Amino acid sequence: MKIDNIICNSSLSFTGFTQNDTYHGILSEDYSSISLNKYSIPGINLSLKQLKKDESIILEEGVYFTISYSNDNEDQEYLELLLQKFFAGFSQPVNLIQIEGIINIIKRFQNKKKTLTGLIGELIFILSCKEKHAAIQAWHISKDSIFDFNFRSEIYEIKCTLNLQRKHKLNHAQNSALTAVKDKETSYVSIILNRNFPTNSIDDLISQISNQLDEDLRLLFATKLEPYGDLTKSKMKFDIESTLESLRIFKISTFKNLVIHHDSIDPHDITYSINFNLIQQ
Repeated sequence: MKIDNIICNSSLSFTGFTQNDTYHGILSEDYSSISLNKYSIPGINLSLKQLKKDESIILEEGVYFTISYSNDNEDQEYLELLLQKFFAGFSQPVNLIQIEGIINIIKRFQNKKKTLTGLIGELIFILSCKEKHAAIQAWHISKDSIFDFNFRSEIYEIKCTLNLQRKHKLNHAQNSALTAVKDKETSYVSIILNRNFPTNSIDDLISQISNQLDEDLRLLFATKLEPYGDLTKSKMKFDIESTLESLRIFKISTFKNLVIHHDSIDPHDITYSINFNLIQQ
């Protein structure tokens, strides 16, 4: 596929565009025979492309390590700025160790976003609860908590997604643990994080909850937020009201026997995506 509108960020790196995708490339040592298939990143394509000398483009000829993603990727603006500046900082072709380091940086960014999305979902659930004192007490009652919210008679595991189809990833081992609970009602809470209307931040969400708490409970809430560190300073924008309205509760009994594994398979290694819209509540 031809990459048009190439912008040189340096003599070794470029940003280019097709009709549907954005590409970032950095000159590499000749790894054209190496496969990048083992470095899988959801929503991101990794490749090695040969660029020939072009008088209209001041780039060195050679094999370029490229990272590409869809122009409608929700993180397109952030990724474009990050990779343009990052690649422009190299003064020599990248080697395989550096390529692996770049891939790990992108993975860490995605993992941080996933953790942030999960935290927002948990805070949305607290905001939705009439008894906020009970919800905050039940929220990760210890650092070793298996479940997000462990009330006296109910357990809730929060699933927050940016996917409008309400698709969530479930861990088989955790689902089995939830199913095994006999003395409490267990449920998944499905939330769709709405970023189409970027009107609020996580700080706004925390403030909305804090303003409804008495002084002692506000202190407990702040203490439980401490492990999340700089996530609470995120500038991610979303809409609290419509995200709150998206909240749906699904009883765990609905999910029994979705996956039955063989004894030779470690259940901790099994994850699967479920479209909750196809599950009867």
